[in-house]
Parts: sequence; structure tokens; C-alpha cells
Amino acid sequence: MGYSRRQLQQSTMMFICASMAQMAYAGGGIDTEFSDVHFSGAVAGGYYASDQEVVRKNDQNRLSDFLLGIDVATADERVEMSAGVGILPSYSLLDHGVDSATSTAEVQYAMLAVHPLAGWTLELGRMPSNIGYEDTVSAYNAHSMGSVQATTQPGYFPATRLSYGNEAITVYLEQSDDSYEAPSGAITGQSWASGAMGEVGEVEYAIGYQSYVGLRSMFNLVLSTEIAGMDATLVYDRLKLDTAGLASATDKDTAQSIAIYLSGPTFDDISVPMRLEAFDDQGNGLYEGSGKGQSLTVTPTWNLSEHAYLRTDFSYLTMDNKILTGKNGPEDSRFMFVLQAGYRI
Repeated sequence: MGYSRRQLQQSTMMFICASMAQMAYAGGGIDTEFSDVHFSGAVAGGYYASDQEVVRKNDQNRLSDFLLGIDVATADERVEMSAGVGILPSYSLLDHGVDSATSTAEVQYAMLAVHPLAGWTLELGRMPSNIGYEDTVSAYNAHSMGSVQATTQPGYFPATRLSYGNEAITVYLEQSDDSYEAPSGAITGQSWASGAMGEVGEVEYAIGYQSYVGLRSMFNLVLSTEIAGMDATLVYDRLKLDTAGLASATDKDTAQSIAIYLSGPTFDDISVPMRLEAFDDQGNGLYEGSGKGQSLTVTPTWNLSEHAYLRTDFSYLTMDNKILTGKNGPEDSRFMFVLQAGYRI
């Protein structure tokens, strides 16, 4: 998976040419300075089932991902542009995604990156966050269902990001127009973030801090290495609510979560990645009202080719609070099963 959400290379050639590429008509042809073009994206869908429910029917066939993107760069690589159009319902263990039946295709990201000086990058547009680990596109993750931890992490948003990197470290500072509604009901449309990523010895790391101004902040730490021949990643989040974000003056203002990802054993074309997480919102509702809990996900995956896969998610989630609905009333745990097929360009 690598660190954080992939900096996707993306959208349709028509969108790029019409909206951003510098082009000129000459002698009946079209000339452009962009010489490096890459297509990307993913499509995935499957059958989702669970013994308890949150807001949806237990068993459904769902479209989980549809994304078509393109990335172009100038010959001197000083300017790059990416855009992606698609449908991304973003299903999680708490099952609070958007039903694919009501989803419509839209521009998920569209960004311009400029490299004015060696090591410096200025990014503008709608882009993926550097905070977090799991990708908004489930096909790019090792698991079909997103973690509880990932429900509090930002996705795509309009932003301006300035970064500087060398062989040892990359640091960045960003301002964004990402909207957020706190447990109190207060809403903000502004946020900022900063962080650093690099490698020390055999460990890759990323440290990030994000603030929804006046309502909530998050500290995020990602550590990745290899253990016993397996890729291993630890993700730690600490969230803090400002006074205006608290639903009650008696609520605790912090929440914490930790998730461990293992690539698991591999047998020819079969891999078995695993994810274990624990979370505690201390009653303030930051984890969708689940309170304190744990989850385990195991995902046997048949890698049909370099791009195609068939996998099954087996997940168990348990919580303090009974926010689920079962046959016998409110429940605080659930088993989930997903059979998903996908293709990544």
C-alpha cells in the first residue's frame, strides 16, 4: 500500500484537454507541450453481507469503485496535471457509505502540480489528503471494507499544498476548504495541515497534523517496515475536539485509534492480508457513536493478474455501544462478509 492515500494519476483526456492543458491549433492538428501521459483508475464490485445492520439492508450487491483518471506531464516534468472522474461509495465497517444506487459520477480530484525550483512542489486543485493510510478507492487497499479509524480521516478536497523534499525527507504545508461537522453540530469549511515523511533505516514514516479550525484536530502517525518477510504498517491517530465541537460540556475531548496492517502469508497467486484495529472515542461520538471497540479483518485474495483480483473480506467488529440493529433488537457487534472482484489500471 505504501504511505497514505495514493497520489492518484487521473481523469478523462477530454476533461484535461478542455480545462487545463495548454494547447494550440496548427495546420489541422493539435499541438501540446505535454509528452508524458498515463491512464489510471479502477473498477470493483461485489456482494456484501452482515448479520447486523446500521443504515442499510444486510445483504446487497454493490458497486464499490469506478474511477477513470489520467496524469500528464510536460517534457521537462516541471508541470503535472491529474484528474479523475468516477463513483466512490467508500464502504466501511460501520457501513455509513453512500448506496451505489443513488451515487452519480463526479470529478473526484483535479489538480495541478508545479515544480518551480529543485525539490519544491506547489499543488493546487481538488486533491487527496496526506493524512491517513487507507485510500478512498477500495481497490487500491488490501481490504474491501474501510476501517473504523479511516472514517475520521479526510478524503478529497480543494486545497493548496506546498512541499519540499530531498532524498532524506519531504515536508509540506497545506490550506484546504474541507468541510467538517462536529458532534456538537457546528460546521466549518476551512482546515489546514502540515507533516513530514521519509525513511529512517528500514522504517518508512509519515507524521501529519490536521486542524478543522476551531472544531477538531488530528495527529496521525504511520510507520511501515518488513517483519518476518511480511510488510507491516502501524497507524496511530489522536483526535481532539475544541470546546465548540463538543456535543456536551461533560464529554471527553479526545479520541484515539490504532491499526496494524500485515501483508500476511503468500502462496503463489494467493495472499492473505490482515488488519487489526482498536479505537476509543471516550463517549464523544467521533467514531460514529461506536464508543470503544476493536475489529479484525482477514482478506484472502486471488491475484488473477498484475491488475485483476478476486477477494473475500471476513470481518468482526465489536463495540461498547449498541448502534447496530439485529433480529432481536440493538446489537454491539457484527460479522461481515464481502466477495469482491476488481481491476486496477
